[in-house]
Amino acid sequence: MNRKIKISSLEAVSDYSLYNLVKKYAFRELLGFTHNQKQFDAAIEECKKRRKGIYQRASEDAFLDFLISKDEEREVQKTLSLFFASSEEIENIAPEIKKLLPNAIDFSRYDIYNVSGDSMINAGIQDGDHVLVDTHAEAKEDDIIVAIYIERIFIKRYKEIDGHIYLFSENPKFSPFKVYNRDNLKILGVVKFKISEISSI
Repeated sequence: MNRKIKISSLEAVSDYSLYNLVKKYAFRELLGFTHNQKQFDAAIEECKKRRKGIYQRASEDAFLDFLISKDEEREVQKTLSLFFASSEEIENIAPEIKKLLPNAIDFSRYDIYNVSGDSMINAGIQDGDHVLVDTHAEAKEDDIIVAIYIERIFIKRYKEIDGHIYLFSENPKFSPFKVYNRDNLKILGVVKFKISEISSI
């Protein structure tokens, strides 16, 4: 789905395509690259017309991608946000999701992340796997979560011990670490499923 979107056709594009367009421009801006400012401004205006929080979500995700791009030791990287995707787009992106989850599920609450490294191999999550993350679920004991901690992004098992949060790997060569300041921890979501295959958009 790598077609160029003309300014005149912005009203006709899906919310999901508009989200991806704004995210692309916002990310390039964070990197310091030049881009078509007229098209970017037009996309932002279209977001305002729809009043669905598309610009806010896209700019936040662009910043997260920027943060991750600066961290060579990242464990997960967001591949897709399903927030504005239609059922047809989800079917094209990751058909397996339809088999994993009930038909009536609200896909807007899910993001897809790509896993890097082997810290979660004993949980069946390997380097290069994709995971489906519920961004609305509250983390409970033993959940596998995706989180930002002190500007690093992790996939870890969540535990509370003596009133303190600990993040555990599922590989004995990695030690667990204690979250000393909860304000430094932002839980992005709870991992629900591993996805075997995902199509590019």
